[in-house]
Amino acid sequence: MNESLFEPSLQQVRTERPLYSTTTLFMSAFFGGALGGVIVFAVNAWRGSRLARDSVWIVLAAAFALGLPFLMLAALPEVNSGTGRILMRGLALLLAGALYLRHRHLFRAQDLFAARRPNGWPLGLAAIAIAFVVGLLTSEAAQNLLGSTAEGA
Repeated sequence: MNESLFEPSLQQVRTERPLYSTTTLFMSAFFGGALGGVIVFAVNAWRGSRLARDSVWIVLAAAFALGLPFLMLAALPEVNSGTGRILMRGLALLLAGALYLRHRHLFRAQDLFAARRPNGWPLGLAAIAIAFVVGLLTSEAAQNLLGSTAEGA
């Protein structure tokens, strides 16, 4: 009898790690701004073995997230007003939706196979904290740079 018939044939197939949920992505974008969503997207790209394919999108989204305070301050001088915060949050959610579309087929495949998703709380809280600190630094830099050019004019 041939003993190789009893060995699993799919032994060499590497299964990818499950992605963090879409809730983690959107909540991080809502509370952490655009950069919070980018951080979760980048971690999901790494977990899905798509970091090389998504690196261009990660860089573009991060550049948008870091440039958003400059854009908002140039467009609306009162970035700290309620309207400015709502607009920034809306733009962050739109960016998170666009980033979700890049991985929607992975999310659907994992839902189809009922893959158990990792706990998104630690990553979400870390993404929000990092985005908060970077956002404060970026907003301060934007106010110093654009505030000084507006005073000099």
